[in-house]
Amino acid sequence: DSAVIQGLKDRRTELQSEYQESLKIYKPDYPKMQQLQQQIKFMEHESQQLKLKLSDNRQKLMFDTLTGARSRLSYEEILGQEFSRWERYREAFSFAIFDIDHFKNVNDRFGHNAGDKALRIVAELMNKHIRKTDFLFRIGGEEFVLLLPKTELQHASPLADKIRNSVGESKFHFKQEQLKLTMSGGLTTVLPLDTAEDLYERADKALYEAKQQGRNRLVTLTD
Repeated sequence: DSAVIQGLKDRRTELQSEYQESLKIYKPDYPKMQQLQQQIKFMEHESQQLKLKLSDNRQKLMFDTLTGARSRLSYEEILGQEFSRWERYREAFSFAIFDIDHFKNVNDRFGHNAGDKALRIVAELMNKHIRKTDFLFRIGGEEFVLLLPKTELQHASPLADKIRNSVGESKFHFKQEQLKLTMSGGLTTVLPLDTAEDLYERADKALYEAKQQGRNRLVTLTD
């Protein structure tokens, strides 16, 4: 797409050059000049329309179509920005991974439509309880990531647990049957030598421990 835009820009430059050359002629060819002007305006319009389309498509890619949570593409971009701020200003942030417990059983027992509905409800509940400055991502399957900028661990922990509890306390029905949904979570905070991979692996390890301890709980790791 960027190549197409560049091609349009190059063609517009050529047309503008032709137009300027025609002005140097003692007896200008006015019909040709008008034609060149129209072509230049058309190329500028096409270029602008393509830019708007690319911007709209990119915006759509930043969100998960099923749940409305931010997408993996958005996750990589925003987490990168957060690390840049951390490296420059040393503003602490916290990071949590949440996973719906026994989600496979929902799909196996009730089908994927029920699973999709469960994912949408969970995302809605989580989005309802996060702050305006926080970011919720769905990065795959039943796994969600919560990014809490400018938030140290002691403040992130009660917020993450509140979000997790909101799912466990919800009443989810599918075809007149109530399903109990719970979530496990792993929470951590950024450390001085962390990379994005280090941060994710530590939160994932905390999530694994939450699963091992019986699920439906939040585990925090700091090293």
